Formats: sequence, structure tokens, C-alpha cells
Amino acid sequence: MEAKDYYLNLHEQPEGEHEIHIKGCLYFPAAENAEYLGRYFYAVNALAEAKRRYPSWNINGCCHCCDEIDTD
Repeated sequence: MEAKDYYLNLHEQPEGEHEIHIKGCLYFPAAENAEYLGRYFYAVNALAEAKRRYPSWNINGCCHCCDEIDTD
């Protein structure tokens, strides 16, 4: 298993959530909206870091690159 670079989209989606993406995702946000979360083996660790930084935000995984933490 290889660790991946995870990013949080700082731009809120129409559904009211901020999505986590892996670098290289087709739906990766614009550079100015992408905050680096870190390099992890599991998306759940990136989710925990994003929630630590932004505890009041609704954060979800991208259904294309982080489906294991996508709750939609």
C-alpha cells in the first residue's frame, strides 16, 4: 500500500460540505481552494485532520477518489 497526498477543498459545495480529494483526482479543486492535509495511507486519517482543523465544517470524501469516507 502506498501513502497518498490528501487535500481539503476550502470552497463549500452546493450541498454545504467541503470535500477531501487525493492529489490527481479529476475533481480536484482549484489550487487556491486546495489545502494540503498530509500524506496518509488511509483517507480516514485525512478526514480526522480536516475535522481537527475545521471542527464546525461539514466535511466529506470525494465519491471518485475517497469513496471509503464518502457519506453521500
